[in-house]
Amino acid sequence: MVREQFGNATLIRLRGSFDLPQAVELRGTLAQLEQAVILDFGQVDDLRVHALGVVAQSAQPGTHLLGLRQHHVDVLAYLGFDVDDRGCLLRREAGAEAH
Repeated sequence: MVREQFGNATLIRLRGSFDLPQAVELRGTLAQLEQAVILDFGQVDDLRVHALGVVAQSAQPGTHLLGLRQHHVDVLAYLGFDVDDRGCLLRREAGAEAH
């Protein structure tokens, strides 16, 4: 995990395998940040969906996700989250349908 300042946001680049231990570590990092966050999964070669669920539950509103494959976006939709055209993670309101 590499953290960089990108304007007024923190860019976190993730690499390699991303499983539950990495998700728990990232959850701790996200809890400490008070500014906008961009999570870049572009260099992750093994992204486990349960770990992605932990990240989605931990992320603050407005967190941006980069480098996800369509099936990861589909899993997030199943879990009650949408990813808009800009990559912004949105928690869906109860009873609302996925886009």
